[in-house]
Amino acid sequence: MGDRPQRSASPGWTRLAMAVWVAAVTASIVHTVLGRWVCDDIYITFRYCDNLLAGLGPVYNAGERSEGYTHFLWFLLLTLGRALGIEAATLGRWVGIPFYVGSLLVLGRLSARLFPGRGGWAGVPVAMLGWAAHADARLFGSGGLETAAFTFFLLLGFEFTFASQRPRRAALSGWAFAVACLLRPDGLLYSVLAVAFLAWRPERRREIREFVPTWLVLVAPLFVFRMLYYGWLFPNPYYAKSGGHANWAQGILYARMYFQSYFVLAAGLVAAVPLAFAWRRRAQSSVTAASAGSDPFPALLFAWVAAATTLLYVVRVGGDFMFGRFFLPTTPFLLLLIEWMVHRLPRLGLRVVAAAAVVGLVVTGGLVKQSWLSGKRNVWGIVDEPQFYPDYRLRGVLETARRLRDCLAGTDAVLMVQGGQASLAYYARFPVAIERYGLTDETIAHTPIQARGRPGHEKYAPAEYIYERRVNLRINWQPVRSVPIYTLWGLGDASGEIIVYDRELMEHMKQCHGARFLDFPLWLEQTYLPSVPTELEFRLRRDWNHFQLFYFMHNPDPERLRERLRAALAERGITGLPDVVSPSEPFEDLGAPTGGP
Repeated sequence: MGDRPQRSASPGWTRLAMAVWVAAVTASIVHTVLGRWVCDDIYITFRYCDNLLAGLGPVYNAGERSEGYTHFLWFLLLTLGRALGIEAATLGRWVGIPFYVGSLLVLGRLSARLFPGRGGWAGVPVAMLGWAAHADARLFGSGGLETAAFTFFLLLGFEFTFASQRPRRAALSGWAFAVACLLRPDGLLYSVLAVAFLAWRPERRREIREFVPTWLVLVAPLFVFRMLYYGWLFPNPYYAKSGGHANWAQGILYARMYFQSYFVLAAGLVAAVPLAFAWRRRAQSSVTAASAGSDPFPALLFAWVAAATTLLYVVRVGGDFMFGRFFLPTTPFLLLLIEWMVHRLPRLGLRVVAAAAVVGLVVTGGLVKQSWLSGKRNVWGIVDEPQFYPDYRLRGVLETARRLRDCLAGTDAVLMVQGGQASLAYYARFPVAIERYGLTDETIAHTPIQARGRPGHEKYAPAEYIYERRVNLRINWQPVRSVPIYTLWGLGDASGEIIVYDRELMEHMKQCHGARFLDFPLWLEQTYLPSVPTELEFRLRRDWNHFQLFYFMHNPDPERLRERLRAALAERGITGLPDVVSPSEPFEDLGAPTGGP
């Protein structure tokens, strides 16, 4: 690659370097442990885990087959943890940390193998140190999501493909990239690139015969199972998050925020220039098969292509609402490219200074991100997710969930799961839960997007579907004052809106300590009917339509309240009122949907 001859570092430097690097990595791991947290979204998967262990199958609601997660293997690992009796929040806080540690160790090994004499623990492992200093890598080392594990297996596959001399390295590479695919569908991109690079190297083309069968044996059964059990080629969130549609504008904003914060990572993309010169030198010289094993160029080219392709893909789909999460798995590849450029410097002192600058700029990136997103601020729909889920919030959720669980046990209540309520739905054991954005619901996931908005939250449950499913309740984190008083309900600290008043359910809820709501049939008879003569006509028509959706279309009417209300309205000259009404407004609007006669 045109570097100067490398001299071994002095024993004193080696001991000092290893001590400093070990201290830095240890500090990073301690910081990750102390900052451990649990993302609300992972409780969607936990509900699947518990339902599987209860004999209901991998479903969110009993009898409804919808794959509401994208990390099948992670789901199995979490199910194993739940089967062993590990509490969900504990599992979420700790399960990702070993994979974060593993990524640091793999980056240290890669540094030594790709840059012998200059990298590794005895040299200057820039990528490992940069990853240890990366604030968001540490944050998503816990949280319960699969990000740390996905990154680890991508790096492991990369190591087996480009930095290993094992006899069955191609099979091991196929295994690692297959595991990555089972953790996230994005692993398909890296797997295809790995096969392409094996095919590009004539002396390694035969290894494809080991890579591909190993990969297929592990990955193909998942797609067969998914088609047979769920009926779709991709997980439900792929459709809910509009993975098949481009959202370039939002994706550019997502990338802009990440690379304006961690601007040093752009140097990894700029590495395309020295790589192009290196390619030209290779073309002018002969790289033999014997020397190919020590040639880092294929690994570096793969790292750049993988990073650039991931960047393009993430920008196309619009990114994510969690800052940087979609870019984290490819960040180590950018750091390896930066490390290569650092090791091209001729003197050890210069390399140490350059490495310190890289690490310092990575640390600065985390501070820049905080300056934008601290205080739970939302920028272009993007947030710093861990800020929203401190431990004290979970304690409040558990208390609210306990009351709801005790009250709704044994009922067929249908509740809407809104943003940040997956943990509440999990701990309260909602009998039937409809996730508002379609992550777990096939019908909502396949509705068209009405307008682009916050990534992953652009599809809403159609009003017709909500009433068809007879969704009874939704919980609002803050009081809502723009809905009719007869739709309000509360239980302890929980409060929200009644969507479909199910008479049998509400009679049951009357027995729950602390339950608050109006008995609708009684209110209609004693309060509303006497007010009809003095109410405005447009309000009476609006109320009639909502009463059908809210109550009459779903309940028996032994008191003949509908007939009495129709008669009272007829005395006001309001006739031709329908018994079956279709909602005319989008359900995401607060307040009762209305419909015209």
